[in-house]
Amino acid sequence: MNLNSQLLDEKLLNNQMTEQQIPAVHIKISDLKFNVNYTANLLCSNYQEKNKSLPFKERIFRAFPELADRIDSGMKDEDIHCVVEEVFEQRYKSEYLHMSEKTCEIQDKLNRVVVPALPVLFQEFNLINNNFGDITCYLGLYSSFPRKVITKEFWIHYLTREDIIYKATMHEINHFVLFEKWKSIHRIESEQEPEHPEPLWFLEEMIVDPTLNTKRLQELVPYPQRAYEQFYTSLIQDRPPQEFIQDCYKDSKTIEEFLEKTYRYIEDNLKELIEKCG
Repeated sequence: MNLNSQLLDEKLLNNQMTEQQIPAVHIKISDLKFNVNYTANLLCSNYQEKNKSLPFKERIFRAFPELADRIDSGMKDEDIHCVVEEVFEQRYKSEYLHMSEKTCEIQDKLNRVVVPALPVLFQEFNLINNNFGDITCYLGLYSSFPRKVITKEFWIHYLTREDIIYKATMHEINHFVLFEKWKSIHRIESEQEPEHPEPLWFLEEMIVDPTLNTKRLQELVPYPQRAYEQFYTSLIQDRPPQEFIQDCYKDSKTIEEFLEKTYRYIEDNLKELIEKCG
């Protein structure tokens, strides 16, 4: 997509987005209660039936074998919660010091690699927003990466590999920037977290490939990005959804046009996307 004529030039962008306006990324240790509740919810009986976008239970059991040994399909939700709470309380006690050390290490990595890329990401979305706010990454015991775009928070496992940390951080921040852009396009005042399987949730997940794999961003954070695998392999209207996304991105003259076309595509095919892509 050629946005050169539509976007502020790089010099102007850097002048306008001062150091104070560039969001900071803060690394903190995850609240144990949130960690327990989130993981237990993914293991509850009806969650996987509603959201099949990822194999949540399999991921949890791979990351935490002690849960796989103690949780079976016939357990009640409250019993599952109790098991997760007991296991994670023990893990937090034994690993908290290591978590603390990791906060400093990861903070330094993101300050050096990710934060300098944020002005370019804002430019990609043609978004100048002085009130964007800071971003918080919480380290804890997670097999997937939950997020809240309203508050610009996301959570990862504190032992996540360095390359995955960079990819996940850019992935989640991309969601935050998209949400602010979407609000600015549609002049949305009330805020509601995009939830699966709403069209805006699909939009968030499907555009990470083209918007984060631009030459300029990959020069700064050289870790190629992919959307969920099913977006490349499932067929919607006889073609993979991600193929449509990529072509739409190339053919659109502005980021606004790209987002609107993609959103309409998702709306028009939402039922089939849910059935085939989770």
